[in-house]
Amino acid sequence: MGYSFPPNLDQMIRHWMEVGPYASADEVLLDAMLALEDVQKREDELRSEIHQRLAKAGSGLSLPLDRGAFKAEARRRFANPR
Repeated sequence: MGYSFPPNLDQMIRHWMEVGPYASADEVLLDAMLALEDVQKREDELRSEIHQRLAKAGSGLSLPLDRGAFKAEARRRFANPR
C-alpha cells in the first residue's frame, strides 16, 4: 500500500521498522491500529465502570466518606509503614 505521511510520522514509521520486528510500513501501521483499538476498548470499559459506579452512588448504595476516619487511617499508616 502507498501512504503519504507528514515527515515526522514517516520518520517514526521508519524508526520502528529499523528497531522493531517490522518489515514494512504496513506492519507498523497494523500494530499501531491494534494498539489504538485496545486503548479505545479500555477507555470504553473504564467509562462504563465510572457510569455504573456513579449510578450506584446516586442510588444510595454507597456510603459517604468519613473524612475523620480517613485521615486517622492515613496517619496510622504513615506512622507505621509496612
